[in-house]
Amino acid sequence: FVAETRERFREQAWLRCTQLDPEQPVLDQGWAPNSVDVLVVPNSLHNWGDVPQVLRRLTELVRPGGWVFLLENVRDDNPALQVSMEQMEIRNGPFTDARGERDQIFWTREQWPALLAAAGLRLEAGVAADSGSGQMLFAARAKTDRMNVGVSELNRWLRARLPEYMIPGQWHVLDQLPRTGNGKIDRNLLLELTRRRTGAPVALDEQPMSAMEQQVAALWSELLDVPRVGRDDDFFALGGDSLLVARFVGMLRERVPDVIALQWEVVLRHMLRRPTVAHLAEYLKEVSRASDASVEAPTAVRSSPFVALHGPGDDPTTVLVHAGTGTAMPYRALVTEIRRRSAGSASLAALEIPDLQGFWDADPQGLIERMAAQYAQALVARGIREVHLVGYCLGGLIATEVSRNLTDLGAEVESMTVISSHSPRFRLDDEILSEYSFSVMMGIPVEALGFPGDQQRVALATDEVLRRTPGVIADGGLAALDGDFFDVGEKFSRLAEKSRAERIEAMCQHVPATAGMYDAEHMNRLFQTFRQSVFAISRYQPEPYAGDVTFLRHSGEYPFPGSKEAVTKQWEEVVLGDLDILYVAGDHYTCLSAENVADVVSILTRTTAGAVLR
Repeated sequence: FVAETRERFREQAWLRCTQLDPEQPVLDQGWAPNSVDVLVVPNSLHNWGDVPQVLRRLTELVRPGGWVFLLENVRDDNPALQVSMEQMEIRNGPFTDARGERDQIFWTREQWPALLAAAGLRLEAGVAADSGSGQMLFAARAKTDRMNVGVSELNRWLRARLPEYMIPGQWHVLDQLPRTGNGKIDRNLLLELTRRRTGAPVALDEQPMSAMEQQVAALWSELLDVPRVGRDDDFFALGGDSLLVARFVGMLRERVPDVIALQWEVVLRHMLRRPTVAHLAEYLKEVSRASDASVEAPTAVRSSPFVALHGPGDDPTTVLVHAGTGTAMPYRALVTEIRRRSAGSASLAALEIPDLQGFWDADPQGLIERMAAQYAQALVARGIREVHLVGYCLGGLIATEVSRNLTDLGAEVESMTVISSHSPRFRLDDEILSEYSFSVMMGIPVEALGFPGDQQRVALATDEVLRRTPGVIADGGLAALDGDFFDVGEKFSRLAEKSRAERIEAMCQHVPATAGMYDAEHMNRLFQTFRQSVFAISRYQPEPYAGDVTFLRHSGEYPFPGSKEAVTKQWEEVVLGDLDILYVAGDHYTCLSAENVADVVSILTRTTAGAVLR
């Protein structure tokens, strides 16, 4: 249900989806007591063995005066329902509350008021859901015997009465202080609570220094619900993710006028590399001095493709090889998950295109091999001799060639993991088809741009083009289709009549919020990089590879430009060593998304012998 909810509401970037086990203490799961205004529990409470205990834990989350809505069956006289309930896998063991003694599954309407009152809830109303189901909606208020006090209010009150050094570094609003078995306050548990939520207290020399650092720290504190943030705190270690970066950029635009034009992807790329208050504030200061609000110019040339992401930077290093957009952005959920799980001693880095203009201008024929040679030299120049290579999409092909070069240079390739990667057996030159693939990759609804909405239909149309011109999809090939594929040809033809600027502008208008915020210049830059990558992929002919490969094959559909069988066959032909094929959830574009990346990290932990999470 969590994954389905993320998908259904993916355009609501503010929505966070996670799980809660109400049989475990809420604090152990990262939830803050007294932090929820409205709690809705639809038709699920009866599944738990001890409903009174679960209800108390859920109520712990709700602020004083907050609402709890419960939808529950209140009739226990339906044999068919009783039998089906006994067979449900969701049932969490035997009933250990009063139902176990009374041999009932559901609490009755008469039992609910006392049940709610025991959990600190005052029943305000009970309404029958409909005439025949036996379900009722209960509306209850939480903790009506106390006031709702906010952290900011407490801070203001104390600052008017105490010097700054006496103001608590953290606030935790608890229903009651934890106690030991002999009734004393459990100070060890309180100390553990402060460490669990925010890390160690912020020392004086770790506090934000400059005005920009203070602004960034204040925004992070508000966004992540962390009372105090130090200048060296890691955004992702505090609970941040790529969706929260999008919200953070929106807050920056509203409250820091000098960076109003800053791009979401630019900030996220910087935070993937150096995700601390101090480093981000320094970067934003540079940005605010730049006339175009982008220190990293669109075609800036960096000295090296190597980008450090996490850890000390010593051997062994897990290296993520860029995909078709030329940056580590497609790995953002993966990097976030690794940061959260890693103890901090694992070295994680990425390879990104250092010279975009040079990449755009290059001949796509042989480009992958030339890039790989440059990347291998850069790794060796950094003193890296033990490498775990990971490549997604285009990155899988580049990683294969980087591995060959590293071996020739005397470095050790400890493992190579390829994720949803292959090169089609034809040359692609069609500009509009590359825009179609780019739009799908960005999550843009292609029918809103004027493309056919059925991906399988486009795949069949490309097969028809290849039947007419074997081995090549020429520029304008799909626009020229007629006959059985007149509908596809007409749509591609109409799009070809528009200028690229018009088509790019349409992409900016329809890109979903979860993909980021883009202006036309930024979107065009991404597209040019993607198009050149696709052209390079379709001209690449891999040689046999002597090493071992773990190939992560996605379990979703394979529309354009291949099939599960063709992709698998290619790697079986290329790899001369051991080929381990494993399934991962999602399709080509979602297998590294937040909801699917946990399995990928688990696999990488095994293939890298734990190096990725040391």
